[in-house]
Amino acid sequence: MPIYATARSVMGGSAHRALTPTRLLAALVVSVGMLSSCLSDLHEPTQCPPEPQVVATDCSAAITNPPLGCFSPERMGCLTNGRSDCKCISDECPEPEHACFPQGDCPPPVRDRASPEAACQRLEPADIGLPWVGSMNQCLCGCLGCAAVCDGRGPVMGVRSGGQFVAPAIVVDVADRMPSSGRLGVYLRVRGYSFFTVGVALGDWEKLTWWPDGYSVLTPLSGDYVDHLLFSDPATEPYQWDRYEDRPLLIALFPQIDPEQGVIELFELDCVVPFVVPL
Repeated sequence: MPIYATARSVMGGSAHRALTPTRLLAALVVSVGMLSSCLSDLHEPTQCPPEPQVVATDCSAAITNPPLGCFSPERMGCLTNGRSDCKCISDECPEPEHACFPQGDCPPPVRDRASPEAACQRLEPADIGLPWVGSMNQCLCGCLGCAAVCDGRGPVMGVRSGGQFVAPAIVVDVADRMPSSGRLGVYLRVRGYSFFTVGVALGDWEKLTWWPDGYSVLTPLSGDYVDHLLFSDPATEPYQWDRYEDRPLLIALFPQIDPEQGVIELFELDCVVPFVVPL
């Protein structure tokens, strides 16, 4: 946070006192002392976004011929540090006091590649996922709500879909965070191996409709995070609206479905950051 200290403010703000060299020197000494004291209370600079909190091991064996359905905790271990129980714990991923990208602030790729006027929305954990459905029933290891903050750790999804088994979607409620007009974008930070579609739900809660376009997200197998900026590409323009009732209600990450071959997903979702660019 910027620290402002002037000779006038330190000396009481009076406009009628003569600012002699002695008083100016005294003011500067006090200002420097205040600044040093404030700086001593600051935390060490945080890398934004940070490196993974869990060092990944080789996931290639885990995605080789897995059975249909949700992965076991052991099969997801390359991204979870061998975690044996994937149940969501209520305080598993508390929001760090000095987390990256507070409300309104954006990850650098958003400002640099989408628009410097973009307004990013900090999600709450309750905005992500289906809290009444257990994490393992959503093919997850950990809490989906952890993806509300870019802190180097998020839920891991492991699943092989195909045939009669369709992998669950990751659903994000954005309805109350959207303005009356704008163009929608999404920033994702993902590692592991993923191939999913990002869709946008519109309309009203009684009868949702889906934006006919969407984004395909492919993350090659990697232990490092990959930035995905979903805003505009040669095939898809961003969804835009100019009436409040046409605003996006939900964003959903759907694992790609191939009825014959099935699709394998094993990825960690560090964060989801929806943003809006003015029309």
